[in-house]
Parts: sequence; structure tokens; C-alpha cells
Amino acid sequence: MRRILSFKEYVERRIKNRRTKIRHDLGQEVIHTGKKRGARRDAFFRSPEGQRALAQAYENDEQLRNLIENRHPSGLRKEYEQYVMSMQGITKQQHIEEQRRKLRETILQEIPANPIDLYPKTRQKHRHFVLHIGPTNSGKTYQALEEYKQAENAIYLAPLRLLAYEVYEKTNRAGIPCNMITGEESLIIPGATHQASTIEMLSVHNEYDLAVIDEAQMIEDPDRGGGWTRAILGVNADRIHLCLAPYAKKLMIALIEECGDSYEVVDHRRQTPLVMEEGHFRFPEDVRDNDALIVFSKRLVLACAAILQQQGINCSVIYGSLPYDVRTREVERFLNGENRVVVATDAIGMGMNLPIERIVFLENDKYDGESRRPLNAKEIQQIAGRAGRRGSFDVGYYTAQYEKKEIRDEYESKVPPIRQAVLKFPEELVALDGLLSETLSQWDQMNNPGLYCKSNITREIQLCKRLEKVTDDKELIYQFVTIPFNEKSADVYGLWFRLFESEVAGFGTPLIEFLPELKEEESLGSLELKFQICDLANFYISRFGMEEDLPEILDRKHEISDRMADILAEQNLPLRKCECCGRELAWNNPYRICNKCHDKRTLGGFVQSGDGYSRRRYRAGGRPRRRK
Repeated sequence: MRRILSFKEYVERRIKNRRTKIRHDLGQEVIHTGKKRGARRDAFFRSPEGQRALAQAYENDEQLRNLIENRHPSGLRKEYEQYVMSMQGITKQQHIEEQRRKLRETILQEIPANPIDLYPKTRQKHRHFVLHIGPTNSGKTYQALEEYKQAENAIYLAPLRLLAYEVYEKTNRAGIPCNMITGEESLIIPGATHQASTIEMLSVHNEYDLAVIDEAQMIEDPDRGGGWTRAILGVNADRIHLCLAPYAKKLMIALIEECGDSYEVVDHRRQTPLVMEEGHFRFPEDVRDNDALIVFSKRLVLACAAILQQQGINCSVIYGSLPYDVRTREVERFLNGENRVVVATDAIGMGMNLPIERIVFLENDKYDGESRRPLNAKEIQQIAGRAGRRGSFDVGYYTAQYEKKEIRDEYESKVPPIRQAVLKFPEELVALDGLLSETLSQWDQMNNPGLYCKSNITREIQLCKRLEKVTDDKELIYQFVTIPFNEKSADVYGLWFRLFESEVAGFGTPLIEFLPELKEEESLGSLELKFQICDLANFYISRFGMEEDLPEILDRKHEISDRMADILAEQNLPLRKCECCGRELAWNNPYRICNKCHDKRTLGGFVQSGDGYSRRRYRAGGRPRRRK
């Protein structure tokens, strides 16, 4: 790192720089034309005449004389102070870069060169994998679960609580005691030999005779894929069934071979054909029984369902943030014929085996968290494949309200193979010296090794920086940033931060202070927010609170779920209306106000001002007339 000069050294450097400039200017003045001017100037300054001229120039320069005779101009001291501040900033930055370099070296030393070595106990065992490969609705999970039931000690790992709960119920109904363990709750059956869990709840220290890992193609998901990578590399089971889409086959085999384990491949094919339905689809006129209508936001699911209910068509709704037991009841109403149609987001594409005859895409694009983009082949095949369940229909159909050709082309195209498995941030790195946010950032910036790529930890880094303003307790910070919660909700985020501050202060927060109370009349949105608060409370109490508080939280969650299920069962969802005038909006209108109110606000009448709305007159072209 560069050393900061003393004031005396700084003056000496200024004298040297001044002499260099004087010499340069004199050389240009004496020799300013012709070839080889540089060499001729050097020869001139070596001659007696040149040396006398240079000495005279030095003597005549007032600025140089003042520097030599210590008659410093008043601004020199200030200039030196600015130099010192600048150098301190450079030195500090160099120190930071040096610390980061050392941190990267430490991270490389702490992490095994090969991720399979993160699980030494599993590496001592030879495992055998059974790869069930096939499209949606091909029976691959069913076959794996048949062997799961016959095992003495087994675990089922799913992407969703809903799927874990379904296996939990079916296994117990078959007379096999089975626990369900997810991040939100645990249902423990005495003497259980089997377990159904979400993928993140796997313990790599427990031994199993058999494991079933469902939807293994999710190993590429940038946020959750690390759970599948960890399960495939680390699950301590003799026999492992992997259920996956064809485009994940190559990567799975590469990972298994990397571990030194054996495998066999079982190919599955759809038992019922799936075809694009002919003709144009119009909503809601062409909706028929056993349809699943697909949109890509909760707002549109509810708006679409409201239109159908107004026309006397009972429908079930399914979307990602709907509590899983409410989702279960909506599915049951469809299964028993109480509801004739399903309106859903792409949440329906993940392992939900429903008697759907036709999938209808009412939207052809979706917001993926960064931008709005067209649906890709993978998404269309996953969702459309839900149509035509074997035993319910001889043929499955899919169609779209718009751009049917694009939907069909994507469905029939080949999905490119997955190339890398996602790795989670290694918890062992939390203990390294320095800020946790810096450790996370440096790990995030490291190169992706071969078969693997790093998970998306942008959210964790941002939350970590916020908490580091309160404390430098890295263990506590990491426990909080890994709590799953909706940080986009101001209410949920505010509670999360308040709980963190109370833990830093050392007194915690009593359950009564944040467990939401229910009113007599609550909207679906209000109940969903309170359920999210209960989810956060559940994680908080599980990690920091008293276990005796958990039943009260679960009771409140069930109470909220019951209220939400009752609202949906009424089949009377409100139609979308303009927030200004109350005029009915089209179900798929992207805005919250009608065109008429929008025009009033912008071009034809009312324009929002600091103290409300003021009327302004507009001429053609949208420019306001000047007042006389």
C-alpha cells in the first residue's frame, strides 16, 4: 500500500515536479521544430549553454523560489490536507480490497474443492438411484411412492407443503405411521417409520432405507435449487428414487457418477394423449366443466374467478401464496364435483394431480421477478401436462385465448438440458472473520465450479446489511435472514425487524404482542396478510421462543385458513372495480382505475396536485392552456 508523505516530503515532491515542468517548457521554447526534437533537447540541456539557461529559468520562477525558501503560499497547507484525505481514502480502499482477497482465500480453504465432500458420512455408503424420467402426468411419482410404502424406513421430499401433506395423509391411510415435517409445522405420529417433508427439511445425518426426491428438475431453481442438490449429494439412504423431467436426466447422471453411486433409468410415458384443441377460445363464454384456466397473478386468479361465479359457475382457486390447507380444500371441492372449474397460477403445474380435461392459457406471459416475458417451453409443458389424467379422461386438451400457435410451438419444442445444479451458501462460512454481508458478497462473486452454480442470495445480502446497522452478531443475523417471509409487505417486514431488535436487546417479544387478532369481517387479502404474520411468528418462536407457544400459533393459522376457505366456498368473490369511481373493470385490466378516470387525471380534467386535485383545461396535443 502507498505511504502518505509528510508535509516536508510533499513540498520536496512539489519542487521536483515544478523543476520538471520548467525544464519541459524551456525545451519546447528553444527547440520547437524539426525532427528528433526530444534527443536534440536532451543534448541541449547537457551542454554548458543549456545548463546555464535552465539554472536561470529556475532562478526566475517565483513559485519555485518560494517552495525552496519555505515561503509557502497559504493554499499549500490546505492542498496538503486534501492530499492526505485522498490518500487515506485510497489506503482504506486498498485495505478493504486486501481484506476481501484474504476472505476469498479463506472461503476457498473452508469449502471442499468438490461439493460432494460436504457429506463425508454419505460418501462412506454406496447408494443406488432409480431415475423415474417422464413428462407431467406420466405416473413417475406414483411408482416411486409404491416402493416408498413398502420400505421399513423412508423419507419423501417434496417442493411444496401441499404435496408433503398429500403423501402424509395417503401413507397414514394405508396403515403406515408417517410424520410430516415442514418449515411451518410438524405433525408427529407416535411410532412413525416414514416421513414426508419439504426438500429443505432433510437431515443428512439421519439414515433411511429409501428416499423419494420429487420434482428433481427444480435443482436449477436459483432460489431453492440448493435443496435438491443437497438432497441428491447428501441424503443418507440405500436406495433413492428421483422423479424428474427428461431435460434433467443428463445432469442427474453426472451428479450420481460424481458421487460414485450406481443408477438405473425407468422411462415413463403419458398414458393419455395431449392435443391442442381446435377453434378459438373466448372467456368466459367457452368455459366448460373440468377446465383449468391459467393466469399468472393472484389478482387475476380472483378477478377471473369472480367473473365465473357471477355467471353461476362454481370454481376452485389455486395460487402460490394461498395457505396450503386452504388449497387442499379448494382441490377437494373440485375433486368431489362441488366446483366445476379451476382457476390457477402456474402453482397448479407442480405435482397437483387433478381430474382436468382441458388446460386454458388465458395469459401467454408472466412476470418472473425481474421482467415480464413470454412463457417458455418448460413452463408450458409442465402446466399443459396437467390435462387428461389417466383414469378420468381418454384425451387431454390444451388451448389458449391468444397466440395459440406460439403456445403449441413451445409445447412441441425440446427443452434444452439443465447444465448446472444450484449450490446453497455453506453455513460453515458464517463464522469467518468480518461482516457477514461481506462474506455473503464474496461467496456470491466467486466463479461457478463445473457442474454447479451458486444460489441467488441477493435478498439475504440486502437484509444482512440492514441488520448489521443494529448489531455485528453474525449467528443471530444469519438466523434471521434465513427466515422465509414476505419482505415486500411493509407490515411483515416491520414485524420481522422489530423481532430482531428485541432479540438484540436480549428480552425477546412475547407472542401476545404480535399474534394477529381476527375481526368479525375480514377480506381475503387481510386474512392472507395475517396468515403471513403467523408464518413469521411460527419461524420466530421455533428458533427463539418457547415451544409451548407453537400450538397457539397453529390454532390461529387454522382459524385464518378456515375463514379464507369459507370466503372462497361462498362463491361470491367481488368483481374488479375502479378505485376512483367504482365502475366495473375488465377482469384482465392491468390498471386499478378505468380509462375515464385515467383521462380525467391526465389529459381531460383533474390533475393531481400537492393539495388534492385541481381542474386544468387542455388543448389538443395534451398541453394545458395558459391562464389569462
